[in-house]
Amino acid sequence: MKTLSILMVGCFLFLCSTSSNAFVGEDNFDDNSIDLSKWSFFSSSGTSELRESSSVLQFRDPVGSSDGMNLLAWAQALPDDESWTAMIDVSIPFGLLDTSLDQEFYLTMGVANANDFTDSVSIDYTHSVFNNSEVASFGIYKQVDDSDVVAFHSPTSVSSASLMIQWSDLDSKFKIGYLAGGNAVILQEISVSDWNLRPDDPFMLGIGLGTEGNGLTFGWDDGVFEDNFKVSSTSSSVPEPTAVSLFLLGIGFFVRNLRKKNGCV
Repeated sequence: MKTLSILMVGCFLFLCSTSSNAFVGEDNFDDNSIDLSKWSFFSSSGTSELRESSSVLQFRDPVGSSDGMNLLAWAQALPDDESWTAMIDVSIPFGLLDTSLDQEFYLTMGVANANDFTDSVSIDYTHSVFNNSEVASFGIYKQVDDSDVVAFHSPTSVSSASLMIQWSDLDSKFKIGYLAGGNAVILQEISVSDWNLRPDDPFMLGIGLGTEGNGLTFGWDDGVFEDNFKVSSTSSSVPEPTAVSLFLLGIGFFVRNLRKKNGCV
């Protein structure tokens, strides 16, 4: 059994107003430079790194320290009074792990209550070592007040997919899953009735990579990347910009404790 905590540290730019206007936001990572009008950059632990290059968001860890992490926070708050969908492509090739060691790494997308970061949900695409073999899975995690409520794992054989988080304001539920091979799979529907969610509280969203290294090293050209981020409401029109404020989060965004039995399954 392993425990891993995710910390996002630093500053986060997001829109204060979350009125029920339609919106769409996206980043295809094609300009070889992280767009700081869309993202806040976090590098919170370990020796893993990220960069925007070759029209994707690439990751590497040249040293292989334990518990490496690199995360980006989306610069627009997401409303709780409007339905929306967030998606991002992820890729981790098989063959990068040393199957004689306890190694794991994952690409993630997560959402937290912007006014109470201890309430969060996230989905990971994970590669880890189990019985001296490299296995992959999708994992869904929910926390309330920093305590695990849902920890769901679905084994997979794919090396690339699209992570998906949908919010329904009609029933206050997240629908979380992935797209792979042309098929959409909803793995869990998660209610936030037990969150400390007040009327008009916004959500904040982050993407990135985490590792439990134990010597796990990989390079820019090894094919570990995220791409084609998009978040949109049920309408395609874009609202006028609202007031932007800078919030100092300190240690925040989403803090997750993963407790996994027998590897990632």
